[in-house]
Amino acid sequence: MKSFFKYWHCVFFTFASFTIILAQENLLQNPEFDAGMESWIPVQIEPSVSLFEVDDSSVLSGENSLQVYVVDGGPLEYSVQVYQSVPIQDDHTYSITFLAYYEADDELQIKIDWEEDGGNWTRYFFKGITLNEETERYGPYTFTSRYEDSDANFKLFLGQLMDTVVYLDSIVINDITNTNVASYPVTLPDRYQLAQNYPNPFNPTTVIPYTLSKSGQVTLDILNIRGKRICSLVHGVQTAGNYQIHWNSSDDTGNRVTNGIYFYTLSVSGTHGFFKKTHKMVLMK
Repeated sequence: MKSFFKYWHCVFFTFASFTIILAQENLLQNPEFDAGMESWIPVQIEPSVSLFEVDDSSVLSGENSLQVYVVDGGPLEYSVQVYQSVPIQDDHTYSITFLAYYEADDELQIKIDWEEDGGNWTRYFFKGITLNEETERYGPYTFTSRYEDSDANFKLFLGQLMDTVVYLDSIVINDITNTNVASYPVTLPDRYQLAQNYPNPFNPTTVIPYTLSKSGQVTLDILNIRGKRICSLVHGVQTAGNYQIHWNSSDDTGNRVTNGIYFYTLSVSGTHGFFKKTHKMVLMK
């Protein structure tokens, strides 16, 4: 039953991500932060204190993710923000999605805002979103614009948070005017990939992301520093897609393992051949 639950969790995540991937051009530049902070402008308004960093070790999608460490989010929702210029058109319908993960004891809320650049800061679209403790793709949030503004800005607000780390990635804005979202074909990954777990170091739970470009027999094992397998998180056939697996530092018998260095290995076999990749992770006290 334990193994089946983990496998079902993966299948559901993949299915959900497929239903919201749109075969449309993303209106945002550098949406996965693979080019660092290019096109994005970070802002902190005193007395808020925060740190924006492109992180290649806690990757939600692609090669990098944006890590925002909010030490003190200040008194206003927009005291900490990151944005870029995105024109908006009247009578056009838009869809917004993004990946997010956070490190905090309590649930938190961030805001997405599409607004006028300066002046009255007229809001064309605004929504508060409560994040879950697990990595998740949020959205799609759809709306029809009643404004025309070639200088509009799309913003993510992280103000009013305290001592919190938020990871953002794969931010997508699609213009879905005169289209049927349900008819879009599924966009499948074009390669196998095992990403670095996050957070790392961790205690007691971490997330292991990987991508399958084709279906196959999949095994995801946790090994101790001697190379001995201590648990198998996945063992079975999986279809192509993006997966996020949680490990709670337990072995196959359900007992917590000791702190130290561990390895996780993804193996995929099928008619396409064989893929195997291993990464190191650290379980801290």
